[in-house]
Amino acid sequence: MLRFNCYFQESVVERADEQFRIRECTLLYYLEDDTLQINESVTSNSGMPQGVLVRRQAVSKTGQLPSTLEEAELDDTFQAIDFNVGKEVTIFGRTYRITDCDSFTRTSLTKMGLEVPQPEETPSNPHTVLLETAKAAQTGPRPYQKIDTLGKFLEYDRKVLRFYALWDDSASPHGEKRYMVLHYYLVDDTIELCEKLPANSGRDNTGSFFRRGKLPKDVKALSALPGAKTPRTVLNTIGDVMTKNRHILDNRDTGKVVDEFYTDSDLIIGSHIDVLGRHVLLCDADPFTKSYYESKYDMKEFQVVDVSDPPAAQAIREVPPPTGCVTERINVVHQNVSKTNCTPMCCFRG
Repeated sequence: MLRFNCYFQESVVERADEQFRIRECTLLYYLEDDTLQINESVTSNSGMPQGVLVRRQAVSKTGQLPSTLEEAELDDTFQAIDFNVGKEVTIFGRTYRITDCDSFTRTSLTKMGLEVPQPEETPSNPHTVLLETAKAAQTGPRPYQKIDTLGKFLEYDRKVLRFYALWDDSASPHGEKRYMVLHYYLVDDTIELCEKLPANSGRDNTGSFFRRGKLPKDVKALSALPGAKTPRTVLNTIGDVMTKNRHILDNRDTGKVVDEFYTDSDLIIGSHIDVLGRHVLLCDADPFTKSYYESKYDMKEFQVVDVSDPPAAQAIREVPPPTGCVTERINVVHQNVSKTNCTPMCCFRG
């Protein structure tokens, strides 16, 4: 198969800013049956039918299909020697100029006795220049800033740090100790607190103490109205009531308010974190979390805090003293009972 690079010029009459377009194609000539095919490179959003312009077939030099068998025998179709670099061929009303070919085609034409010229440069397409200019003018002043989160997603997806925490609220009236599990998602630096409710605690078994999100170090970060704080600062460079506004990004972030949120460097075993005004103690972590801190922060020793309640002391059962409200016989029985390990009412009934 011989492969040629070519183009044809198409006139444009509907637009005043361009008169013609250059359309680049690839001409394939099959040596086994003297057929050819022309393919145009597909560009996105071109608005034109592209792809296969001429299906594989034997093409007549006159551009007309033979109507009888005699005309088919006398018809002169394109042969391999009809194509060369720098030549123009007309196929179905379109004139293609060949600009280059591959190494196999150059070698094959040389063996046929043809001299293959040097490759030619394809003229620039005015339509492509107009599209690039319009795109640059459109995306130049737009307030656009790319934030790449794909790399962090591919590295930390489904990797979660797990801490075992305690909120000691026993000092307040009707308070108690609240045991929790803190999840820190490495993919987006969000925190989630799940409460471990004991049996018969009297609380709803929701288990969610702090919904997944960025945990601010100051409660004032949650008091801003929606839209009051944005991750980007936009400047209005040109604009009034009658003309179109144009905006650009402020690269120096003038007037930007930065809120501090908890990150993995702030979560240390044995330290306290402020969860919306509640001091939560980080007591322990799972093995994956410890290995993560050991590899990233070179932490090899962790001070695990034991917050488990001591076992309750066993109550000593004592015999109550006599009240003097019974007869003398019952008192005597009561005195005899006090020498044994049974209750007075048991002996009295007996």
